Amino acid sequence: MSENLFTKDQVKQLKTNINVLAVNELSITYTYDFKMKFMEEYVKGIMPKEIFETSGFDKAIIGMELIKNLKCELYYA
Repeated sequence: MSENLFTKDQVKQLKTNINVLAVNELSITYTYDFKMKFMEEYVKGIMPKEIFETSGFDKAIIGMELIKNLKCELYYA
């Protein structure tokens, strides 16, 4: 049985972010535009945490593990 990553309140908050395509208690899907912006800024040397923060994400909700996962997902795509 899988453990929920997000509470219902966190899901509501994440749904308001224009960079989120879909979200539920178990996963988050980012928009294509955000993924491209993330990679462009990351290549320029901007840290992932800063990219998420300037894109309207609350790092307390997202957490460093999900930020690292996106970086790896995009790097190997």
